[in-house]
Amino acid sequence: MRELHSSRLEPTALRRPGFAPAFVLFTILVAHAVLETARDALFLSRLGAHHLASAYLAMAACAVGAVLLVRALGVRNARGMLIRFLLCATGGTAVLAAVITRSSSAVFAFHVWTGFIITLVVPSFWTAIDRISQITDAKRVFGLIGAGGVLGAMTGSAIAAALGRTLAAHHLVTVGAIAFGLATAADAPL
Repeated sequence: MRELHSSRLEPTALRRPGFAPAFVLFTILVAHAVLETARDALFLSRLGAHHLASAYLAMAACAVGAVLLVRALGVRNARGMLIRFLLCATGGTAVLAAVITRSSSAVFAFHVWTGFIITLVVPSFWTAIDRISQITDAKRVFGLIGAGGVLGAMTGSAIAAALGRTLAAHHLVTVGAIAFGLATAADAPL
């Protein structure tokens, strides 16, 4: 009887650990999808497509610099790094939301920022998940977590499309900052 009872509880108990990380990835990708929409709309309307190559080169340079810095620091706590990156994503995006309408250079910085920060956040998320998961649990929860990411990207795109009909693109930056804030708050109890 005890074996039957524990086997009935096992599937539910093993699925629960995946819900919190799935929600974190969901909110990260909601933020990213909303910010990509705002980024492209603002960049193309204020700066034009002829500046895109410069923006992508700057984004790549920032990402390489950040990766080299993280490696040089020898970060051992992947979850702590994720939380720091999420705090940085929330704060940096909030600052950009406040200044995005003031200058074209803020729009350029915002374009670089969105690519740069997601390049740091998503890999650090998966590194943190990898470090807290056991192989037997990974088979069960990684699909759920990945599904959270897919739903987040779809939901973020839907939110951006709906809000883009009624709000100016620069307001979507605030929505992205809020979504990063939710991801940060959701990651705290993991």
